[in-house]
Amino acid sequence: MAFVGLGGATRYEKARRKISNRSTFQSRPRYSRVVVAQTESADSEPTPKAKRLMEFFDEAKDLGTIRFINIGDGSVMETLGRFDYSVKYNMVRGGLLSLISPDSLFELHLATSKIDKITFTKQPAKFGDHEIYVMRIKRDDDGIMISGILMWNPSETPGTYFPGTVEKFVELMEKYNGEILFPSDELPLRKQCGGRLNDQDDHSAGTRIIQQLEINLDLGALAESLSLILDNLILYYLRAL
Repeated sequence: MAFVGLGGATRYEKARRKISNRSTFQSRPRYSRVVVAQTESADSEPTPKAKRLMEFFDEAKDLGTIRFINIGDGSVMETLGRFDYSVKYNMVRGGLLSLISPDSLFELHLATSKIDKITFTKQPAKFGDHEIYVMRIKRDDDGIMISGILMWNPSETPGTYFPGTVEKFVELMEKYNGEILFPSDELPLRKQCGGRLNDQDDHSAGTRIIQQLEINLDLGALAESLSLILDNLILYYLRAL
């Protein structure tokens, strides 16, 4: 093997030592997760569950003030809000749908992908001699994500509701026979397993699949592999001199 000058020998020795001293890939994590998802934009297409929740918010806009209740592990959060607040949708994080008051002092964020149904119940109050009207947004394991109770008129005694609100609640409860079942966000099998995407609806659905695809790549290992390939190319070149 011949070298052209001292510079060639020096480059060859540096490349050889770099390869021999390189640590193996086994000591690195095999994969790191890179999530490719559609960020919030004006043309974000809501999922079927998000659309259904928006429809419910529109149907429930005449229920007036609602006492929202969220029960955590060792805590209970109660606050007042309404269903006719503005709605904000983001496809990221499971299709996050937000209900936001004009002053932003009330914000409710719901991961629509976890919603299975909304139930309606009329039941006796735990304290006092009156009825309460409760809506519960539930997961598929029947766990409660958030509850909403029809709010009575605070200037009157509990159980005295604002005009028309009880009638609207009962109308919704009877319309859906006590519960609204949510559609699945999953696409039909034909669209997931090689089905042709010919019409506009299928094309949009296919685009959303690509946008939300989770790609597992080890970027560090990829860069190291490319560096190793480059070093071997340098050795090959220098040996040919």
